[in-house]
Order: sequence, then structure tokens, then C-alpha cells
Amino acid sequence: DAEAFAQELGVTYEQFTDPSGELSDAFEVTGLPATAFIDADGNVVEVHAGALTADELRDAIAEHFPDVTNGSTNP
Repeated sequence: DAEAFAQELGVTYEQFTDPSGELSDAFEVTGLPATAFIDADGNVVEVHAGALTADELRDAIAEHFPDVTNGSTNP
């Protein structure tokens, strides 16, 4: 159902489930929604608990990944 809903909304980014709770434990997530920002090297930059507005998400991306948001693709 979740996959169909995401397709209906036009979501194109990866979606994952965590049935064992292992990922939630590793990220210290206690509730949903949660957003993890992970850099190109696989380092967790930030885990945000709770919802983000579109503007908050854009600001967080710009903060954590300035090279990408300034038109550069250099890490």
C-alpha cells in the first residue's frame, strides 16, 4: 500500500521499510516522520525527528550540501 501511495504521489526517491527497527535504533529515531541526511561518503550528517516543510527541507539541504545546491556536483 505504501509503495502504491508513493507512486500515486510521484515520489521518485528511494523508500525503505524497517520491520526489525534496526535502522531506527541506529539513527535513534523514536517516531515518524524522520529524515536522515547522509553525505556521499555514507556519513550521517543529521537525523531530523518530525515533519519538515518544503522550505525547511530546502534549507537543510542547502546547509548540509552547499556544493550541490549552488549548482556544483563536487563533493
